[in-house]
Amino acid sequence: TAELSKRVFYWTGGNPRMTWDVCSEIENYSKHSELTLESIDIIVNDTYLTTFDKPPVDNIRELVREDKDIRNSIVEIEYKKGKAISDKVKSKLYLSGIINYEDKEIEIKNEIIRQSLSLDWIKSVEEEEKGLVKMAQDYFAQDEYEDCVDAFEKYLSQNEFDEKYKSFYYYQLGIACFKTLRYEDSIKYLDKTIFEVEDSPVYFYGVLNYKGTAYFTLGRIDDSLDCLRPIVQSGRKDVEYARALINYGITASTSSQRTHQDEAIQIFLGIIDETSIKKEKLNESLVSYLKSIAHLYLAKIQKANNNNIEAIENYRKSLKLSEEDNKP
Repeated sequence: TAELSKRVFYWTGGNPRMTWDVCSEIENYSKHSELTLESIDIIVNDTYLTTFDKPPVDNIRELVREDKDIRNSIVEIEYKKGKAISDKVKSKLYLSGIINYEDKEIEIKNEIIRQSLSLDWIKSVEEEEKGLVKMAQDYFAQDEYEDCVDAFEKYLSQNEFDEKYKSFYYYQLGIACFKTLRYEDSIKYLDKTIFEVEDSPVYFYGVLNYKGTAYFTLGRIDDSLDCLRPIVQSGRKDVEYARALINYGITASTSSQRTHQDEAIQIFLGIIDETSIKKEKLNESLVSYLKSIAHLYLAKIQKANNNNIEAIENYRKSLKLSEEDNKP
């Protein structure tokens, strides 16, 4: 029927060899079973997309495996950025039997080839070529945190980190989990790091800051404060300190203990009048952000205590200092 013919064309795109092979399998199938759209899909999957060892798919995948330029271009095509591909790479793609060479938006020749060159497969080739740890670090540098976690955890499922770099890798993995809202896992991995404050202060305090924020998000206020307190008491007055200070104030302000709320008020006031931060160690936008948050949470405390006039004034100041994206 016309529908069955269209389904074959959907998969092969009119490629003579693929069309012949699929139709041959259809003929054999139809001798003992009724032919449907679903059965055509099954035939194509069994023929081309299970073992990927049938021509021309096997040859195309081997060419893609060996050529990084082709792999990168396929990713660009999938993300509709084919026009940015150079003429030299377009020629490679055409000669490899992957695309039709036209001036309009480039597309993979047919659905069989497209699925046999899936982004997941290309990702696995990259991981195999570079190594999972190197791929994970590349993902981390590009802020692709889900892929970073996936690569690191895939490596850890069968290996242990090199002892020399173990803490650094767990640090990146812990942050990547935090960025993907996996707070329990973030704490678990950050707990595996060993940094000395004298040798690696940035990493030492970074671990405490991320753990403290993760604990806060999980509602574990005391654990959060225990992590953030050493940073606040360190007197560093740098960016890590400033972030910990505001996080500590926010966490303390949500505690049911009056002493914690009083502590939060003092922190917010210290940020606002700049006695607890050093402006010369921070950029101007961060100082404005810290003050905006300090006014905001100070207002929340005042509102909870029915000090509405003071609360309104601090809300106004917070709004005035906040960046445009945060104002709504």
